[in-house]
Amino acid sequence: MSKHVLAIALAALAATAPSSAGAVDALLPGKRLVIDSHADQEKRNRIVLTARSADLAISPPGSAGDPTCEGAGGGGARLTFTSAATGESHTTELPCQNWTGRKTGSWRYADRQLDDGTCSVVQIRSTRTIRAVCLGRGPTVLDFDLAAGERQDPIDVTLELGTGPDRYCLRFGGVVKHDGSNGKKFFARDSGAPTACADPPPS
Repeated sequence: MSKHVLAIALAALAATAPSSAGAVDALLPGKRLVIDSHADQEKRNRIVLTARSADLAISPPGSAGDPTCEGAGGGGARLTFTSAATGESHTTELPCQNWTGRKTGSWRYADRQLDDGTCSVVQIRSTRTIRAVCLGRGPTVLDFDLAAGERQDPIDVTLELGTGPDRYCLRFGGVVKHDGSNGKKFFARDSGAPTACADPPPS
């Protein structure tokens, strides 16, 4: 094989190989965020998130942004909700074995029994939609607790996919119907995209 042909072959191989570089930081508008908090009934706690954006890009299978176990570095994901006002925060791990990829170019997480965290479903769809449902009825505590008399907005949401990781970042102010100060519910919709991803909460 000539040096010229070998160079072309190596370049083609490099172009198709999964890479740990090129992770995505996507700043997205938020469609809807609902947090229900029941101090005396943990199993009734829930968080429901929806976002839609034409800027929601999805990394390819085998990349560092692939959350399945076939992703570069082993996949996996993490979802965090943090109040910039009070510091209240909840993070749940989304292990790689619960993720599947779809031919449409979407990722789906399913843990119906909540064995591995607080989220039963997380979807990143090729229709440019993110949806997540997290519940307090599993063995892991959904510990985003609303406190009477304290506004929670704005609330930052960060979804990290894979080992890159790809980060999808939102901030819920927007139209705030319930600010959490009743100690029971936070509900915001139609928020603009943040100017940057929020810093992770202190461990």
